[in-house]
Order: sequence, then structure tokens, then C-alpha cells
Amino acid sequence: MDGAEIGQARMHVLAAVGAGGAPVGDRTRLQNILFLYSRDVPQTGPLFGYRPHTLGPHSEIVDRALEDLVRDWMVSGSYSAALTGAAGPGFEEAARGIGERGMRLLAASKEFIGRMGHNQMHAYIYSKYPGMSKASIRYRDIMARQEEYIVDLANDRIISTRCAARLLDMEYIDFLPRVDALGISEAGGFPTRSPPPTTSTGRATK
Repeated sequence: MDGAEIGQARMHVLAAVGAGGAPVGDRTRLQNILFLYSRDVPQTGPLFGYRPHTLGPHSEIVDRALEDLVRDWMVSGSYSAALTGAAGPGFEEAARGIGERGMRLLAASKEFIGRMGHNQMHAYIYSKYPGMSKASIRYRDIMARQEEYIVDLANDRIISTRCAARLLDMEYIDFLPRVDALGISEAGGFPTRSPPPTTSTGRATK
């Protein structure tokens, strides 16, 4: 990893931590947020280099960038990750570097992952991206209850019923009886909509 790559990774991690104004719950969530972002912005794939790991998709450069930002007092990272008071100018610069579309995608990914419980998050990632689950220490226990977690995501309106049926490899008509809230929008899934980009204070820009 050269200096330019670390600089790019720092920019993306800082933007992800600050997007939407809320902290990131933990490092596994941060990894999944940036993994989903990299699926929407394929040119970042070589930078992040996601590989299967003990809890799913993992990028070494994301971990290193986060550690650098914590050491530089820009991110508080004992468990959850949040911007510090000194991070404002750096976050604004990162947001400009990524651009409005990139910030919308990061905020959407962060909101999407943030609404899930840990088991739901793993079930979604392992179901949609099975190649990223092969090294997971939680794969067997998560997938033993895969249908329960995916149905919960649909009932909670985090994903659409059609998305849930696809994740379970089921015909849509066969899946519907498993869902309690049958009024769920068919247009869901990730991302359902793109939140507006935000400033370091969490306020939406106009």
C-alpha cells in the first residue's frame, strides 16, 4: 500500500464515518458499509481489495485507514466510530473529494446497514454475496436461521419482499405467506433512496 492509496482510503473512511451525521456502530458495520459502496462504485474495488474474512467482507486498507484516523484524533474509535471535534475540515475535504453522488451512496449504505441487527446484517451479506462468506466463523449459525433473519428484514421494511425472495432463492408467490406485513413496497432493497449529502454537523446540504 503506497501513500496515495492510504490517502484515498482515509478519505473514504472519513467520509463514511461522517456521512449522515450519526456514528458507525462498530468496525464490522464500517467494513460492510464500504463493501456495499464499492459494489456501486466499482473503481474503488481495487483500492479496498475486499476479501472473505472471519465475519464477512474485509479490507485491510480500511482497517489501516481507520487506525490512522483514530491516531490523528479525527475519529474516535474505541468501539463505535464517530468524527471528533477536530475532524470538520478534513470531513468537508473528503466529501468534496468523493463528490455529491459518492456521498449519497455512502449515506444510503450507512443508513441501510445501520437499520439492521448484527445477525440480519450477516444474513443479508452472506445471502447476497456468498463468496464473501466462505471464511466466516459465523456462517453456519447465521445460515441455519437465514429465512428468519431475511423475513425479519422484509417485515421491518429494510428490504422489499421481492428482494427477500431473491435472497432466499424462492419464487415470489411462495415467499409471500412467510411475511406478516404484506403491504410492504415492492421497490425496496438497497438503496431505497439516496439521502442528501451532509456537513460535518450532520445537517443536510441544499
